[in-house]
Amino acid sequence: MRRASAGFPSRFGLSTDSAWTKTHLHAPITAHLQAKRERPLRGKRERRDSNPRLTPRGLRSGCERAIGQGWDEGPSQATGIYSTMSPDKRQRRPDSPRQAKQPRASKPTPDPGPPYKVLWHPAADAERAAISDAAERAAIQHAREKLEAIGPRLGTPHSSAIKGEDGSGLRELRPRAGRSRWRPIYRQVGPGTFVILAVAPEAEIDGRGFDEKVRDARRRFDELKT
Repeated sequence: MRRASAGFPSRFGLSTDSAWTKTHLHAPITAHLQAKRERPLRGKRERRDSNPRLTPRGLRSGCERAIGQGWDEGPSQATGIYSTMSPDKRQRRPDSPRQAKQPRASKPTPDPGPPYKVLWHPAADAERAAISDAAERAAIQHAREKLEAIGPRLGTPHSSAIKGEDGSGLRELRPRAGRSRWRPIYRQVGPGTFVILAVAPEAEIDGRGFDEKVRDARRRFDELKT
């Protein structure tokens, strides 16, 4: 607000020393300026007097009580500036044993791709050589070549899993798409390596002989591991 100049009343034909000017012009302006100067100071005093924590002594005593009682008392116990802290920062967590890191799962070995290695166990190679029919021996060799070319993706009708507890993890080659009476039994022993462990007769022709060769294949594979 601009202060009225000395010539302001005279412009309107008023005397600066008249009673009307002092009452209606000078007095309101003076009271307004005085009230404006006193209002902030009076407000600060009222706020400080109404809240003792805002006084220097109140802040100091509040800090001392908060430190003496500890932060784990909660916000209702700690006073002063510590009462504004979040519970997570104010409450100290008890020491806990560090959790053991879980071992990372090993990454699967990538498939090296064809050609794959297909090895003969010496006993299985002797069983293949003991087959008198040359056409059957040739069919077994062709099935082995398919395994070399396709590897673990070789499926029916050229290969199938052997059922039963003894046949867990073992598979059989099916020469001539299953029309042969012989079944080379094999297992994958590495990312790109297979081993033929036995040559068994077809299960429908000789079920007992097939089960016996499956057990032989399992025993031979256990011997390879040891």
